[in-house]
Amino acid sequence: DVTFKLEHELKQINELENIGNNITYDTFDLLNSLFIIPFDREDINELVNKIDNVLDSINGISRMVHFYRLKEMFTVFHDLADVIHLTSVEIGECVKCLRDVGGSKSKIINRCNNINHLVKKADEIFYCGIFDIFSPEADLATLTKNKEVFELFKSCIEETKAVEKVFKRIVIKIA
Repeated sequence: DVTFKLEHELKQINELENIGNNITYDTFDLLNSLFIIPFDREDINELVNKIDNVLDSINGISRMVHFYRLKEMFTVFHDLADVIHLTSVEIGECVKCLRDVGGSKSKIINRCNNINHLVKKADEIFYCGIFDIFSPEADLATLTKNKEVFELFKSCIEETKAVEKVFKRIVIKIA
């Protein structure tokens, strides 16, 4: 049953977003207890906040899709969701590299380049997909719903780009 699967996935995303929030709070607690850290506290703070914004955006997309009960899930939505998933994986790998920033600079830069490539791919998907979701036959309510979901996807992808910039800034400062 599609409705059950959607509700189950929404619940999972919500739980993951709550876990992400707990990690954010734990990171701030840990940061406040450390005397010396390998890079600026401000960078850690910004990185944690930007990653939290990505999680919030993903959660917002899932809630909106569930709330609107869209009759049609356009290919562009699936494609953008795939890009968000792939950028999230890259972000996760960059976070793992922070244990040894100095020794992992090239890995972080490669992952950041992958994120940048995926963001550019999302731009192409976005502009090609506009015509699919804004068909002239659709009623105003459907067009409004599609537009809002579309904007949430775009915003989430912009959030992943912001995370990538913070990682690059951290690597540059360590150099």
